[in-house]
Amino acid sequence: MHNKSQDWLLLKRIFSMFIDYKIKIFIIFICLLVYLMGSFLTPFLSKMIIDNGVLADNYNQVVLFSSALFLLAIAHSVANIIKERIRITISLDVYKRLISNTFDALLDIKISYFSTKNSAEILNEIEVDTNNILMVFGENIFFAITQVLTFFGGIIGLFIIDYRMACIVFLFIPVKFFMVKVLGLRRRTSINKFIDAKNEFAHWFGDTLEGIKEVRSTGLENRQKNNLKLKIEPLVTNQKKLEILDVYNSDSEHIVYAMLESILYIIGVKFIFNGTITLGSLFAFISYSMYVVSPISSILNIHYSLAGVLPSAKRYYKFIDDAKQEKEISGNNNIEFFSSVEFSNVSFAYGDTPVLQQSNFSINHGEHVAIVGKNGSGKSTIFNLLQKFYEPESGEIILNGMNLKEYNKKSLRNLFSCVNQDSYLFDIGILENICLYKDVPEDLINKALKESLVDAFCEEKKQNGTGQNGSSLSGGQRQKVLIARLLTRVRPVYLLDEATANLDNSSETAIVELIKNTLRDKTVLMISHRQELLSAMDKILFISENGKVFTYNSYSELLHNQNLAAITL
Repeated sequence: MHNKSQDWLLLKRIFSMFIDYKIKIFIIFICLLVYLMGSFLTPFLSKMIIDNGVLADNYNQVVLFSSALFLLAIAHSVANIIKERIRITISLDVYKRLISNTFDALLDIKISYFSTKNSAEILNEIEVDTNNILMVFGENIFFAITQVLTFFGGIIGLFIIDYRMACIVFLFIPVKFFMVKVLGLRRRTSINKFIDAKNEFAHWFGDTLEGIKEVRSTGLENRQKNNLKLKIEPLVTNQKKLEILDVYNSDSEHIVYAMLESILYIIGVKFIFNGTITLGSLFAFISYSMYVVSPISSILNIHYSLAGVLPSAKRYYKFIDDAKQEKEISGNNNIEFFSSVEFSNVSFAYGDTPVLQQSNFSINHGEHVAIVGKNGSGKSTIFNLLQKFYEPESGEIILNGMNLKEYNKKSLRNLFSCVNQDSYLFDIGILENICLYKDVPEDLINKALKESLVDAFCEEKKQNGTGQNGSSLSGGQRQKVLIARLLTRVRPVYLLDEATANLDNSSETAIVELIKNTLRDKTVLMISHRQELLSAMDKILFISENGKVFTYNSYSELLHNQNLAAITL
């Protein structure tokens, strides 16, 4: 009972998206009524052609009713074209809304969500779920609605011609009901298994593509080919089951219709011989009987056709609802300047893995601060906490005398200019990657190109995109583009996470000079293990193995107090 109520709530939520299209949907139903009229009159006109025309040897009657039949077909086609144009427009509008809602949720959901799913997996789920949800307004569903309408017209036609044969037609309804019900339940089960298999395959496939370089460099090609066979087998198996079920459904209908038609011919011809009905009435009756049996099948097949809708709708709306619950926390206060930040007993962990433990330190305006420690000690975590990508598990981060939670996230992030370890280059030109669609003064762009050393290769590369995440650039060129991006964002605080990791010595020296000169009055936080950079810092934060943070006023003081030779920075 609980599951059925949940299903109805899901369907109600889906149909609520179409409320804004009430007038257009009303026009669609007018077109459906035209279709109904055509369906009801077609067998009647055929009957008149046979009985009043052919059998009565009256050619004029044949011409008259044949012309009426043709005009009826035109009206039917025009109504169908209007209906489909409106339906397709509404369906695509709703599709845009579904995608837009998903994209908005992805923009707001906590950044940790993206550590559990890769891009291929996310895109696959979006594609499957939106397409399945749109089936409620798809061509098959509207076909089923037209069949429902013709059902009533068919019943009227059957009883007008002969109530005895009408009773025979109704005997076939429970037979078809049972067949469709069984196949529908089996299809729903297979749909759920298919969706699970497709998600698992998309996750593995996306993960493999993202690590394709490691696959090739370590000789894993054959292993991954074997894994492909294992991963794709459940997908193919469930797809096969779905397609075979479709065949069973189609052929079972064919058998039922053939059996009914045979019985009607046998009994109907006997009635013709008895003079009870006419030949035209028999053909019209058989047409009306299909109007009754086929809609019954279509009505029951709505559940069959929608078997994939509810699982997809459940997952889609669960994601939308979870995104609201897991939305990044954002306060109401804006911030326009930086005076100081203090970490007070801050602790943080990734799942069950603790990183920072009751850490305490402060950074003041204009200070140049380096952060050092082992890999995984929490250096990048400090940057993420400052930008509210993560929230402390305990303790407080005080910025300008106010808890970081109180600040609006967009306003807060606008305080920083960053080069992170995972900073991304979009597949657009170099200048677009640097400016990121912002209006940046030309003199600032030129200054940034020069100081980041991008000007040495910018002319050569700027006509083309940089490839996915800068794949058409060398590691050093990619890093310089990111530094140029950092410089065009003139902000109070600059965050550099291993910003010189891929630079040669001369380029690194140029970046050191940039920090000393261009950024001398700015607050700079840098994660680095380069001695030249560390020596230029005003303060060094050292993160120990137990997650504690120690503050040193110089590189020499750090060396005096810590055995750096034993530490992988």
